Amino acid sequence: MAGVTAIDSPGIEMLREVHGQLETKGMKMAVTNPRMEVAEKLVLSGFAELVGESWVFLSNGDAIAACRHTLQDSKHGIPPV
Repeated sequence: MAGVTAIDSPGIEMLREVHGQLETKGMKMAVTNPRMEVAEKLVLSGFAELVGESWVFLSNGDAIAACRHTLQDSKHGIPPV
């Protein structure tokens, strides 16, 4: 999300829709590299809580590491958090 310089209510609602569609397919959404202004709005709107604050990452590297860890756990039968 580094390229997103601002987000408004319709933008957050679109993200909520995408999140819901991914959830119905058994997938998780991760938010990576948000700018401070965008991150603040995602928190204030409740979107960060909806996604799960453990799935909001400050860097792409952190997000990739978490996804790899989750994939490894799923191969071993450990349910995702």
